[in-house]
Amino acid sequence: MNECCQRCGEAGQDRRILWMACLYEMGELGLPFEKSDRFFTLRVCKDCRADWMSAIKTWFNTKPDRAEYSGGYYVRELGATRSKPAP
Repeated sequence: MNECCQRCGEAGQDRRILWMACLYEMGELGLPFEKSDRFFTLRVCKDCRADWMSAIKTWFNTKPDRAEYSGGYYVRELGATRSKPAP
């Protein structure tokens, strides 16, 4: 059975399933996740899985930039509260 990668659209039989367990509502990202209980999944090709793994590694090794409150206002970005300068 041929399936398409949900990220790049490549057709093939050798798909991987990325499983993400998260209590946060991942629908906010606008990605084509399939949801099952607390898991969000994507069926992807090997190359796209490798890109995902690289992105997770980069995220983990890059420390967050937590700027102090600058007198502006706060906004929510993907579940985090961020300080923005006043317009």
